[in-house]
Amino acid sequence: KLILLDSLLQEKKLTTTSMVFGLTWDPTFLKTRAGMTMTVESAVGLLGAVISIVLGNGFESFIYWSTFFISGFFLFTHVTNLTQVLESKVPAIAKIHLGYLAIWTVMLAIACIYRFVA
Repeated sequence: KLILLDSLLQEKKLTTTSMVFGLTWDPTFLKTRAGMTMTVESAVGLLGAVISIVLGNGFESFIYWSTFFISGFFLFTHVTNLTQVLESKVPAIAKIHLGYLAIWTVMLAIACIYRFVA
């Protein structure tokens, strides 16, 4: 009887997957640490891009707009479960993503140094 009671008290996790345009839409990824990080990364890229239209130079604008679109693309692939398909077509996609993060980190550091020096 304790096993039955325990199974009744356990929470049932409902997944909310749906099909939109033939893609499996799974917004539960946005609640994970990686999902929140990618969302904030893309949102900060958009905010920086909009601000750089008025206050930035071409290099900063490029960094922020490309961050918004590239991070948004990776977020979209995770939310729609396209990551597995993408990894089967391009096996090095994880290394490409890591390389993108490393290169954009260096470019952002250069932009910060330029902004404080100039």
